[in-house]
This record gives sequence, structure tokens and C-alpha cells, in this order.
Amino acid sequence: MSCPLFLTWLPRMAMAVRPLGATGWRMAAGAVCLGALLAQVQTQAQTVRPGLWEFEGRHSQLRQSSGQTVDMQKINQQLETQLLGMEPGVRRMLEDNLRSVGVVVDRGRNQLLCVPPDQIQLARLVERQQQEGCTFTLQERGADFVRGQLKCTEPRGQGSHVASVITPERLSTRTELKIPQGQLIITTSAQWIAADCGNAADVGRQRQQERSLFGGGK
Repeated sequence: MSCPLFLTWLPRMAMAVRPLGATGWRMAAGAVCLGALLAQVQTQAQTVRPGLWEFEGRHSQLRQSSGQTVDMQKINQQLETQLLGMEPGVRRMLEDNLRSVGVVVDRGRNQLLCVPPDQIQLARLVERQQQEGCTFTLQERGADFVRGQLKCTEPRGQGSHVASVITPERLSTRTELKIPQGQLIITTSAQWIAADCGNAADVGRQRQQERSLFGGGK
């Protein structure tokens, strides 16, 4: 029963249950309707536009126990440049050694992700967006955000992950992961770029060319 229809029944309900009185019933019904409307607004706010999304370059920092802060993105870029000049076998061996101490070289800082209409809920999107070796467990759901626990194996650690909807076409994430080397903080932004996911490869190449042309990314 909708709220307007429900309110038309109030006088009869008040007569049947006199201790509350008509005013009391109207207040109670108003609270019920308000709660339903807020729940509906919250659900709508936690959805994004279906289509092709791009998760843009991350900014990551490592706060060591000594208090020193290390720019992991800069180190990652330097390692990536050095690895590209190595033989495939040597490169794989060095990447395995780095991974064993919690350093993962990420070549794909800009990730394309197709979001179909049945997966536009923010919590579902967060679960799909996690990198291999990480699992997300939802703990809190707000009007425009979800927060949960993140557990990863590469690098090995656990912490919190928050995703916030800025608009149905933009969102941001923040991860705080406690690893043996300290606290790793990663922030990511994402934006909707196309309604059709079928040409994801072409869109990815075009975006890469635009970043190279204007010097706006890697």
C-alpha cells in the first residue's frame, strides 16, 4: 500500500484503536512513510550508470612504522620502466621476488570495467573491481557510500575499503591496508565513459592515445 493510500485509512484505524488517537496514528504513519522514502532514496543513490567505466590511475602511499611516507606510485613507475627492458624470464623472476616482499608492479593503472544494468549497485561494483587476490566484505551502507573489510594476499594484509558515489557517472575509492611493511593507502577515481561495452578495446586505445597526446596520464 502506498503512503497516500495508507493515510486515507487513518481515520478508520484511529476509530478502531482509540488509545492512540487520530493525531498519534498520523504521526506514526508519517514516520513509516518517511522511513520508506529515505530507504528508496538511499537505494537510488547507491547505483551508478550502466555501461563502460574507467578506473583511473591510483595514488598510493606507504606509511612505514618509522613514520616515513613512501610514494609507491613513483616507485612503481620506476620499476615498470626498468622491467620493460629485461628479458621475459628475468622479468618474471624479479616480479616474483618483489611480490614475495609485498611489492606488486601494476602496469594497468587504468582499468576498464563493463557494468551491466543488473550490476549497477555500488556494493556489487566494488566487489567486481577488486584486484585478484583481494576479497571485499560489506560492513556499512550509507546514502552515497559503502564501507567494508578488505583482505588481500598480494600484498598480504587487511584493512578498510570505502567507495563513494559522487554522481551516477563518477565515484571514488579509498583503501587503507595494513601490510608487514606498514600502512598502504590507495585512492582511485572512476568515471563512466560509454553506454556500450562492446567496443571496450577501441575505447581503451583511444583513451590511451588521448592521455599520451595531452600528457594527462600513463
